[in-house]
Amino acid sequence: MIRPFLFGVTLIYLALDNILDGPFREFLKTYFDLKEFGTNTREEYLYYLLLFLGLSQIIVSVKEAFRPDNTLEEE
Repeated sequence: MIRPFLFGVTLIYLALDNILDGPFREFLKTYFDLKEFGTNTREEYLYYLLLFLGLSQIIVSVKEAFRPDNTLEEE
């Protein structure tokens, strides 16, 4: 239950960091030829997809954490 939440947080961090020119994007610029964000539409769609997937992971894991336990009841 905690693992999907952490994956979601990681995906959101990566997406927002690259969208907002954070430290991870600056690190990647030293190894890859990255231009300004938004000049490559594939890159832009990738980070928005990562943001969506991260939000989905967090929503699902929070809903799972607050799910009532009576559905696992033995008969």
